[in-house]
Amino acid sequence: MKPIYLILICFFAAGSICGQIREQKFPIDYTETTGELTSKDIYKSDFGRYKGFEIELYEGETLNVVLYSMSFQPALALIDPKGNVYKQNTGDAKGYSSILTTIPTTGNWIVYIIGTKNAAGKYVLQTAIAEPSSLKLDLDADFCTTMDYLIAHSTAYFYLLENGQKNQKRAVKIPGSAESFYDAEDGSYNSLMYAGNDSASCEAAFRNIFSNIKECIDKKWSNVSSNWKKTNEILEKNTLWSEDTSQKPRFVKISIYDLQNFSRKPKNRFEIYIQINRER
Repeated sequence: MKPIYLILICFFAAGSICGQIREQKFPIDYTETTGELTSKDIYKSDFGRYKGFEIELYEGETLNVVLYSMSFQPALALIDPKGNVYKQNTGDAKGYSSILTTIPTTGNWIVYIIGTKNAAGKYVLQTAIAEPSSLKLDLDADFCTTMDYLIAHSTAYFYLLENGQKNQKRAVKIPGSAESFYDAEDGSYNSLMYAGNDSASCEAAFRNIFSNIKECIDKKWSNVSSNWKKTNEILEKNTLWSEDTSQKPRFVKISIYDLQNFSRKPKNRFEIYIQINRER
């Protein structure tokens, strides 16, 4: 598997993050940059006020660029190595703009952050890049390979998976799961691993899933377990594995939910979920 190198011209304002996090099996490059569009930035009447970021990209790679601003309506443009506009997105009134595409030509590409003539304010630019093999998971992939795949993609908050799979209305399923989905509120990946009414069977399932995760997870990740706690009408106990880093660690959590006192009276009293995400 060839290495991926992201070249990004960073404006090192406070809070900027430049760098790569790599996975051995499924390399994912993710970069987050905070910056500000000001009156000092270049303005062209037929384009807008803008800042540019150069990225070296390779044919066949998938690129997802996400831009947020609470100060202006941001737009994005992706310029190919010949200087032509390849993709663009005018953004929305909520301050969000994105481009998801497959790169057709190797070379130096440019991402432009664009606002109107009077646009000004802070923004967050996120780029996620993966080569084709990092987006493919065999249908018969085992538990640990699937976990490796999902943990790798949590590096980029599942941007490279979620966008493509929303059209399919499904998410990658961990072997043995009943259903899987991305949470609309926090962007986490969630997989239902058990649903039933027998306490002993639920505990046995929890121990088995715990053992499987323990075999897969990086040994450097920390591990913390909590006993039953009540949140509103639901009892929960969980085990959390967290990446050994101080900067937005990734995590895997396995939780048992006791829904006996839940007002909506679900079919099953107990449910077990695996949740994978990265701190924001």
